[in-house]
Amino acid sequence: MELEKGVQRWIVDISVWEPTPQAFSFAMNFLPQHEHSSITRFVKVGDRKRALVSRLLQYSLVHHVLGIPYNEICIRRTVEGKPYLVLGSEAVDFPNFNFNVSHQGLEWNNILNAGSDNKMLGELYRYWSLKEAFVKAIGNGVGHRLDDVEFQHTCWENILVRVNGRVLKDWRFWLFDLGKNHLAAIARGHPMDATTSYQNILKRAIFEEDEYKQGLQLPNPGFALRKMEELFPNHCGLVRMPIGLVQISDDASEKSEGESSQAAPLWSGV
Repeated sequence: MELEKGVQRWIVDISVWEPTPQAFSFAMNFLPQHEHSSITRFVKVGDRKRALVSRLLQYSLVHHVLGIPYNEICIRRTVEGKPYLVLGSEAVDFPNFNFNVSHQGLEWNNILNAGSDNKMLGELYRYWSLKEAFVKAIGNGVGHRLDDVEFQHTCWENILVRVNGRVLKDWRFWLFDLGKNHLAAIARGHPMDATTSYQNILKRAIFEEDEYKQGLQLPNPGFALRKMEELFPNHCGLVRMPIGLVQISDDASEKSEGESSQAAPLWSGV
């Protein structure tokens, strides 16, 4: 069983994607109709872009790892808002296949431009990234009391988490410097620490000790930078247009059914 294939970390710099309204609609049409309202409900273009890329990252990831066609992918959300894949027999090698998506918007740019000590701000951002990674990993999201979660580290290595003063020994954390004043954090831990709603959608929540240790020791790859067009179904015969549009080539098969510019980049990661 190739568990390593199930460990994927992708990132998209959406500041380099400035779509026309037609190109935006084209990209959105790769998603099922019920996902559209979660994108169009936003008023600002930047917010719509983040929402669109967030959804496309999820569908592209599922397709890449499990080979499920876009129009057959069913992604739902727990009551806390964590996205999850409705699994079938095609995910037998990854019974607990799951994912999270994180966005970075204008807030960090505002902090950097505030004229404060960048080193202090960097420390703040590392702690925030770790807290976000942890609460999303347990399925709670930002609804969790973040002040209950504390981290200890040695130069940002050997990172330990405490929740309400109790050390969770069966968790591992990693920080990644993505460049351009951006950081990302990864949290990996036991599903028994997850919320009840999250545990209920897992195929398995209880593991033997050796199985759990095997999961903790899976590879720790860096983030792969993805372009927007790489999130589209690769069987659609897509070609990149010089003006930044994406178009279906003449010999392409039929498209699957159901399926502001600024100085610093905006990132979406999965």
